[in-house]
Amino acid sequence: MALHLGGKNIGELIGAGDVLVSTAGPFLKVGRSAVEAAVDAGAIYLDSSGEPPFIRQVFAEYGPRAERTGAVLLTAFGYDYVPGNLAGALALEARGPPQPWAAADETHAAAGRWTTSTAQG
Repeated sequence: MALHLGGKNIGELIGAGDVLVSTAGPFLKVGRSAVEAAVDAGAIYLDSSGEPPFIRQVFAEYGPRAERTGAVLLTAFGYDYVPGNLAGALALEARGPPQPWAAADETHAAAGRWTTSTAQG
């Protein structure tokens, strides 16, 4: 299924660096054509999906193609996912580079008290 706007295929209307925001749903049924158009064009794609199977499909199926075309895929950018995603990204940024498990204090890890300070020694 192709998306059409004003008689034109959506892929004819977007180009590299353009932003395509998709709020069409259910995404598993009608969302693929928007992702495909963005990936093919090298565009920036955002959607408001909250459907885990679709989110997985965006990363697994379209992610490698997006890397080749320079497209950016931001799925699940709805109100229910954004706060957790942002909090997780900020926590990872504040924590610094990941430490290997072997470097952890095994006593604290085994006791279930795994913390950032434990990982950093």
